[in-house]
Amino acid sequence: MEHEPLSSMRYLRVSLGTAMALGLTKGRMDVPPTTAYFLVPGGCQGTCMFCPQARTSLGHRDLLSRVSWPLFPAEDVLAALRENQSSPVEQSSSIEGREGPGAGPSSATLRFQRACIQVVQNPKAMEIVSFLLTELGTLLPVSVSYHPKSREELARIFDLGAQRVGIALDCATEGLYRKIRGGSYRETIDLLEWAAQAFPGRISTHLIIGLGETEEEALHTIQTMYDLGITVGLFAFTPVPGTPLEGKEPPDPLAYRRVQVARWLISHGLKRFDDFTFDDGRVIAFGMSSLELANLLSSGEAFQTSGCAGCNRPYYNEKPGGFIYNYPRKLTATEAESIREALLDAI
Repeated sequence: MEHEPLSSMRYLRVSLGTAMALGLTKGRMDVPPTTAYFLVPGGCQGTCMFCPQARTSLGHRDLLSRVSWPLFPAEDVLAALRENQSSPVEQSSSIEGREGPGAGPSSATLRFQRACIQVVQNPKAMEIVSFLLTELGTLLPVSVSYHPKSREELARIFDLGAQRVGIALDCATEGLYRKIRGGSYRETIDLLEWAAQAFPGRISTHLIIGLGETEEEALHTIQTMYDLGITVGLFAFTPVPGTPLEGKEPPDPLAYRRVQVARWLISHGLKRFDDFTFDDGRVIAFGMSSLELANLLSSGEAFQTSGCAGCNRPYYNEKPGGFIYNYPRKLTATEAESIREALLDAI
Protein backbone atom coordinates (compact mmCIF):
# COMPACT_ATOMS: atom_id res chain seq x y z
CA MET A 1 0.00 0.00 0.00
CA GLU A 2 1.20 3.50 -0.86
CA HIS A 3 1.06 5.88 2.11
CA GLU A 4 0.83 9.65 2.18
CA PRO A 5 0.41 12.27 4.90
CA LEU A 6 -3.06 13.15 6.09
CA SER A 7 -4.77 15.92 4.19
CA SER A 8 -3.11 19.29 4.34
CA MET A 9 -4.09 22.59 2.81
CA ARG A 10 -0.57 22.77 1.40
CA TYR A 11 -1.18 20.03 -1.15
CA LEU A 12 -4.04 18.92 -3.34
CA ARG A 13 -4.61 16.05 -5.73
CA VAL A 14 -5.71 17.11 -9.21
CA SER A 15 -7.04 14.82 -11.94
CA LEU A 16 -4.45 14.38 -14.66
CA GLY A 17 -6.69 15.97 -17.29
CA THR A 18 -7.32 18.98 -15.05
CA ALA A 19 -3.60 19.31 -14.35
CA MET A 20 -2.84 19.34 -18.08
CA ALA A 21 -5.60 21.86 -18.77
CA LEU A 22 -4.16 24.12 -16.07
CA GLY A 23 -0.62 23.78 -17.40
CA LEU A 24 0.61 22.05 -14.23
CA THR A 25 1.90 19.12 -16.23
CA LYS A 26 2.34 18.21 -19.88
CA GLY A 27 0.52 15.58 -21.85
CA ARG A 28 -1.92 14.91 -24.67
CA MET A 29 -5.66 15.19 -24.06
CA ASP A 30 -8.06 13.48 -26.41
CA VAL A 31 -10.97 15.29 -24.74
CA PRO A 32 -10.36 18.09 -22.21
CA PRO A 33 -12.34 18.12 -18.95
CA THR A 34 -15.12 20.69 -18.71
CA THR A 35 -14.98 20.49 -14.90
CA ALA A 36 -11.86 21.03 -12.79
CA TYR A 37 -11.57 17.93 -10.59
CA PHE A 38 -9.82 18.00 -7.21
CA LEU A 39 -9.30 15.21 -4.68
CA VAL A 40 -8.64 15.67 -0.97
CA PRO A 41 -5.39 13.77 -0.22
CA GLY A 42 -4.66 11.52 2.72
CA GLY A 43 -6.53 8.34 1.87
CA CYS A 44 -9.97 7.33 3.10
CA GLN A 45 -11.14 5.61 6.25
CA GLY A 46 -13.96 4.01 4.28
CA THR A 47 -13.92 0.41 3.07
CA CYS A 48 -15.60 0.60 -0.35
CA MET A 49 -14.41 -2.52 -2.16
CA PHE A 50 -14.13 -0.84 -5.57
CA CYS A 51 -12.08 2.17 -4.45
CA PRO A 52 -8.26 2.51 -4.38
CA GLN A 53 -8.62 5.30 -1.79
CA ALA A 54 -10.17 2.93 0.78
CA ARG A 55 -8.12 1.99 3.85
CA THR A 56 -8.52 -1.67 2.89
CA SER A 57 -7.12 -1.11 -0.61
CA LEU A 58 -3.63 -2.16 -1.63
CA GLY A 59 -3.82 0.05 -4.70
CA HIS A 60 -2.10 3.31 -5.51
CA ARG A 61 -3.25 6.40 -3.62
CA ASP A 62 -2.93 8.52 -6.75
CA LEU A 63 -5.87 6.69 -8.36
CA LEU A 64 -9.61 7.20 -8.16
CA SER A 65 -11.36 4.80 -10.51
CA ARG A 66 -8.83 4.55 -13.37
CA VAL A 67 -7.89 8.24 -13.29
CA SER A 68 -4.50 9.37 -12.00
CA TRP A 69 -4.55 12.26 -9.50
CA PRO A 70 -1.03 13.71 -9.09
CA LEU A 71 -0.23 15.82 -6.03
CA PHE A 72 0.52 19.55 -6.43
CA PRO A 73 1.04 22.47 -4.04
CA ALA A 74 -2.44 23.91 -3.43
CA GLU A 75 -1.11 27.44 -3.98
CA ASP A 76 0.10 26.52 -7.48
CA VAL A 77 -3.20 24.85 -8.36
CA LEU A 78 -5.30 27.79 -7.24
CA ALA A 79 -3.06 30.32 -8.98
CA ALA A 80 -3.32 28.36 -12.23
CA LEU A 81 -7.10 28.10 -11.91
CA ARG A 82 -7.47 31.84 -11.24
CA GLU A 83 -5.42 32.61 -14.33
CA ASN A 84 -7.38 30.10 -16.39
CA GLN A 85 -10.78 31.41 -15.36
CA SER A 86 -9.87 35.07 -15.80
CA SER A 87 -8.27 34.72 -19.24
CA PRO A 88 -10.30 35.96 -22.25
CA VAL A 89 -10.54 32.49 -23.74
CA GLU A 90 -13.18 30.34 -25.39
CA GLN A 91 -15.77 28.94 -23.00
CA SER A 92 -15.49 25.18 -22.50
CA SER A 93 -19.21 24.76 -23.20
CA SER A 94 -18.26 24.91 -26.87
CA ILE A 95 -16.62 21.51 -26.51
CA GLU A 96 -20.05 19.90 -26.23
CA GLY A 97 -21.03 21.21 -29.64
CA ARG A 98 -18.03 19.88 -31.52
CA GLU A 99 -17.93 16.50 -33.13
CA GLY A 100 -15.36 13.76 -33.05
CA PRO A 101 -12.50 12.65 -30.82
CA GLY A 102 -10.03 15.39 -30.08
CA ALA A 103 -12.30 18.05 -31.54
CA GLY A 104 -12.37 20.09 -28.33
CA PRO A 105 -10.04 23.04 -27.82
CA SER A 106 -6.50 22.70 -26.55
CA SER A 107 -5.72 23.32 -22.89
CA ALA A 108 -4.76 26.87 -23.79
CA THR A 109 -8.36 27.65 -24.80
CA LEU A 110 -10.22 25.78 -22.07
CA ARG A 111 -12.23 27.51 -19.39
CA PHE A 112 -13.93 25.30 -16.84
CA GLN A 113 -17.68 25.36 -16.25
CA ARG A 114 -17.46 23.91 -12.76
CA ALA A 115 -15.12 22.68 -10.03
CA CYS A 116 -15.69 19.37 -8.27
CA ILE A 117 -14.12 18.53 -4.92
CA GLN A 118 -13.89 14.78 -4.34
CA VAL A 119 -13.81 14.34 -0.57
CA VAL A 120 -12.57 11.23 1.21
CA GLN A 121 -13.38 10.29 4.79
CA ASN A 122 -10.44 11.46 6.88
CA PRO A 123 -10.04 13.75 9.91
CA LYS A 124 -8.97 16.82 7.93
CA ALA A 125 -11.48 16.52 5.11
CA MET A 126 -13.82 19.30 6.23
CA GLU A 127 -10.90 21.64 6.89
CA ILE A 128 -9.83 21.19 3.27
CA VAL A 129 -13.38 21.55 1.96
CA SER A 130 -13.80 24.82 3.87
CA PHE A 131 -10.54 26.18 2.47
CA LEU A 132 -11.30 25.15 -1.11
CA LEU A 133 -14.86 26.46 -1.12
CA THR A 134 -13.58 29.82 0.09
CA GLU A 135 -10.95 29.89 -2.66
CA LEU A 136 -12.96 28.38 -5.52
CA GLY A 137 -16.40 29.80 -4.89
CA THR A 138 -15.58 33.20 -6.37
CA LEU A 139 -14.22 31.64 -9.56
CA LEU A 140 -16.89 29.16 -10.69
CA PRO A 141 -19.75 26.94 -9.43
CA VAL A 142 -18.49 24.24 -7.07
CA SER A 143 -19.82 20.73 -6.47
CA VAL A 144 -18.72 18.73 -3.45
CA SER A 145 -18.82 14.94 -3.63
CA TYR A 146 -18.93 13.82 -0.02
CA HIS A 147 -20.86 11.69 2.44
CA PRO A 148 -21.43 14.14 5.31
CA LYS A 149 -21.37 12.79 8.84
CA SER A 150 -24.50 14.70 9.79
CA ARG A 151 -27.22 16.99 8.49
CA GLU A 152 -25.44 19.87 10.18
CA GLU A 153 -22.24 19.13 8.28
CA LEU A 154 -24.13 19.08 4.99
CA ALA A 155 -25.76 22.42 5.79
CA ARG A 156 -22.33 23.83 6.61
CA ILE A 157 -20.99 22.80 3.19
CA PHE A 158 -23.77 24.77 1.50
CA ASP A 159 -23.20 27.70 3.85
CA LEU A 160 -19.55 27.71 2.78
CA GLY A 161 -20.59 28.22 -0.84
CA ALA A 162 -21.12 24.84 -2.51
CA GLN A 163 -23.62 25.03 -5.37
CA ARG A 164 -24.30 21.28 -5.30
CA VAL A 165 -23.46 18.32 -3.08
CA GLY A 166 -23.22 14.74 -4.31
CA ILE A 167 -23.95 12.02 -1.76
CA ALA A 168 -22.96 8.77 -3.44
CA LEU A 169 -25.24 5.78 -3.07
CA ASP A 170 -23.08 3.76 -5.50
CA CYS A 171 -25.02 0.51 -4.97
CA ALA A 172 -28.54 -0.03 -6.28
CA THR A 173 -29.67 -2.39 -3.52
CA GLU A 174 -29.34 -2.59 0.24
CA GLY A 175 -27.64 -5.99 0.03
CA LEU A 176 -24.96 -4.74 -2.35
CA TYR A 177 -24.46 -1.59 -0.27
CA ARG A 178 -23.91 -3.61 2.90
CA LYS A 179 -21.54 -6.03 1.15
CA ILE A 180 -19.52 -3.61 -1.01
CA ARG A 181 -19.64 -0.22 0.73
CA GLY A 182 -20.37 -1.14 4.32
CA GLY A 183 -22.43 0.98 6.65
CA SER A 184 -26.15 1.62 6.64
CA TYR A 185 -28.01 1.84 3.35
CA ARG A 186 -31.11 3.08 5.16
CA GLU A 187 -29.21 5.93 6.82
CA THR A 188 -27.84 7.03 3.43
CA ILE A 189 -31.31 6.95 1.87
CA ASP A 190 -32.69 8.93 4.83
CA LEU A 191 -29.91 11.50 4.42
CA LEU A 192 -30.60 11.81 0.68
CA GLU A 193 -34.32 12.25 1.31
CA TRP A 194 -33.71 14.95 3.93
CA ALA A 195 -31.09 16.70 1.81
CA ALA A 196 -33.35 16.77 -1.25
CA GLN A 197 -36.10 18.40 0.79
CA ALA A 198 -33.81 20.84 2.60
CA PHE A 199 -31.83 21.85 -0.50
CA PRO A 200 -34.14 21.25 -3.48
CA GLY A 201 -32.47 20.94 -6.87
CA ARG A 202 -28.98 20.93 -5.36
CA ILE A 203 -28.42 17.27 -4.49
CA SER A 204 -26.86 14.58 -6.69
CA THR A 205 -26.00 10.95 -6.20
CA HIS A 206 -23.81 8.43 -8.01
CA LEU A 207 -24.83 4.94 -9.04
CA ILE A 208 -22.32 2.35 -10.22
CA ILE A 209 -23.63 -0.15 -12.74
CA GLY A 210 -22.05 -3.59 -12.79
CA LEU A 211 -21.76 -4.41 -9.07
CA GLY A 212 -24.25 -7.27 -9.26
CA GLU A 213 -27.59 -5.46 -9.53
CA THR A 214 -30.17 -6.21 -12.19
CA GLU A 215 -31.21 -3.53 -14.66
CA GLU A 216 -34.62 -3.52 -12.98
CA GLU A 217 -33.09 -2.88 -9.56
CA ALA A 218 -30.88 -0.10 -10.90
CA LEU A 219 -33.78 1.65 -12.62
CA HIS A 220 -36.08 1.35 -9.61
CA THR A 221 -33.43 3.16 -7.56
CA ILE A 222 -32.90 5.76 -10.30
CA GLN A 223 -36.64 6.48 -10.46
CA THR A 224 -36.75 6.82 -6.67
CA MET A 225 -33.94 9.37 -6.78
CA TYR A 226 -35.53 11.46 -9.54
CA ASP A 227 -38.86 11.41 -7.71
CA LEU A 228 -36.99 13.03 -4.81
CA GLY A 229 -35.51 15.65 -7.15
CA ILE A 230 -32.03 14.12 -6.97
CA THR A 231 -29.81 14.07 -10.07
CA VAL A 232 -28.23 10.68 -10.83
CA GLY A 233 -24.77 10.36 -12.31
CA LEU A 234 -24.18 6.92 -13.83
CA PHE A 235 -20.82 5.20 -13.56
CA ALA A 236 -19.66 1.89 -15.01
CA PHE A 237 -17.90 -0.38 -12.53
CA THR A 238 -14.17 -0.23 -13.18
CA PRO A 239 -11.87 -2.92 -11.73
CA VAL A 240 -8.83 -1.23 -10.18
CA PRO A 241 -5.69 -3.22 -9.24
CA GLY A 242 -5.17 -3.53 -5.50
CA THR A 243 -8.86 -3.34 -4.62
CA PRO A 244 -10.94 -6.33 -3.43
CA LEU A 245 -12.95 -6.19 -6.67
CA GLU A 246 -9.94 -6.03 -8.99
CA GLY A 247 -10.91 -9.35 -10.61
CA LYS A 248 -14.53 -8.44 -11.32
CA GLU A 249 -15.51 -7.72 -14.93
CA PRO A 250 -16.90 -4.35 -16.04
CA PRO A 251 -20.61 -4.30 -16.94
CA ASP A 252 -21.87 -5.75 -20.19
CA PRO A 253 -21.88 -2.85 -22.70
CA LEU A 254 -25.44 -3.36 -23.91
CA ALA A 255 -26.77 -3.78 -20.37
CA TYR A 256 -25.14 -0.47 -19.48
CA ARG A 257 -26.64 1.16 -22.57
CA ARG A 258 -30.14 0.01 -21.61
CA VAL A 259 -29.80 1.50 -18.12
CA GLN A 260 -28.26 4.62 -19.62
CA VAL A 261 -31.18 5.11 -22.01
CA ALA A 262 -33.79 4.46 -19.33
CA ARG A 263 -32.10 6.91 -16.94
CA TRP A 264 -32.12 9.54 -19.69
CA LEU A 265 -35.81 8.97 -20.40
CA ILE A 266 -36.63 9.21 -16.68
CA SER A 267 -34.51 12.32 -16.15
CA HIS A 268 -36.26 14.11 -19.02
CA GLY A 269 -39.73 13.12 -17.80
CA LEU A 270 -40.36 11.09 -20.95
CA LYS A 271 -40.92 7.74 -19.22
CA ARG A 272 -41.13 6.27 -15.74
CA PHE A 273 -39.94 3.00 -14.25
CA ASP A 274 -43.45 1.55 -14.50
CA ASP A 275 -43.42 2.14 -18.28
CA PHE A 276 -40.51 -0.25 -18.82
CA THR A 277 -40.91 -3.98 -19.38
CA PHE A 278 -38.45 -6.42 -17.81
CA ASP A 279 -37.64 -10.07 -18.31
CA ASP A 280 -35.66 -11.63 -15.47
CA GLY A 281 -34.42 -8.17 -14.46
CA ARG A 282 -33.42 -7.10 -17.99
CA VAL A 283 -35.07 -4.25 -19.90
CA ILE A 284 -36.85 -5.63 -22.97
CA ALA A 285 -39.07 -2.63 -23.79
CA PHE A 286 -38.99 1.08 -23.03
CA GLY A 287 -42.72 1.75 -23.30
CA MET A 288 -42.60 3.12 -26.84
CA SER A 289 -42.13 1.93 -30.39
CA SER A 290 -38.67 1.24 -31.77
CA LEU A 291 -39.12 4.11 -34.22
CA GLU A 292 -40.02 6.58 -31.47
CA LEU A 293 -37.08 5.43 -29.36
CA ALA A 294 -34.70 5.64 -32.33
CA ASN A 295 -35.78 9.22 -32.99
CA LEU A 296 -35.28 10.21 -29.36
CA LEU A 297 -31.80 8.69 -29.31
CA SER A 298 -30.66 10.16 -32.63
CA SER A 299 -28.64 12.96 -31.02
CA GLY A 300 -26.65 10.56 -28.84
CA GLU A 301 -27.21 12.74 -25.77
CA ALA A 302 -28.39 9.73 -23.76
CA PHE A 303 -24.92 8.20 -24.02
CA GLN A 304 -22.99 11.22 -22.77
CA THR A 305 -21.71 11.62 -19.22
CA SER A 306 -24.52 12.19 -16.72
CA GLY A 307 -24.46 14.11 -13.45
CA CYS A 308 -23.90 17.76 -12.57
CA ALA A 309 -24.16 20.33 -15.36
CA GLY A 310 -20.78 20.87 -16.99
CA CYS A 311 -19.30 17.53 -15.85
CA ASN A 312 -17.87 15.29 -18.58
CA ARG A 313 -15.39 13.09 -16.60
CA PRO A 314 -13.20 12.11 -19.59
CA TYR A 315 -12.24 8.42 -19.50
CA TYR A 316 -13.14 7.99 -15.84
CA ASN A 317 -14.44 4.49 -16.56
CA GLU A 318 -12.69 3.63 -19.80
CA LYS A 319 -9.38 3.54 -21.61
CA PRO A 320 -8.88 5.84 -24.61
CA GLY A 321 -9.51 3.71 -27.68
CA GLY A 322 -11.60 1.19 -25.74
CA PHE A 323 -15.35 0.85 -25.25
CA ILE A 324 -16.78 4.18 -24.10
CA TYR A 325 -19.47 3.84 -21.45
CA ASN A 326 -19.97 7.59 -20.94
CA TYR A 327 -19.04 9.87 -23.83
CA PRO A 328 -17.25 13.01 -22.55
CA ARG A 329 -18.25 14.96 -25.65
CA LYS A 330 -21.01 15.18 -28.22
CA LEU A 331 -21.23 12.02 -30.31
CA THR A 332 -20.74 12.08 -34.04
CA ALA A 333 -23.78 11.12 -36.12
CA THR A 334 -22.05 7.84 -37.01
CA GLU A 335 -21.35 6.99 -33.36
CA ALA A 336 -24.92 7.75 -32.30
CA GLU A 337 -26.36 5.67 -35.14
CA SER A 338 -24.07 2.72 -34.39
CA ILE A 339 -25.05 2.65 -30.70
CA ARG A 340 -28.72 3.10 -31.50
CA GLU A 341 -28.72 0.21 -33.97
CA ALA A 342 -26.87 -2.13 -31.59
CA LEU A 343 -29.26 -1.27 -28.78
CA LEU A 344 -32.43 -1.74 -30.82
CA ASP A 345 -31.16 -4.98 -32.36
CA ALA A 346 -30.60 -6.42 -28.86
CA ILE A 347 -34.10 -5.62 -27.55
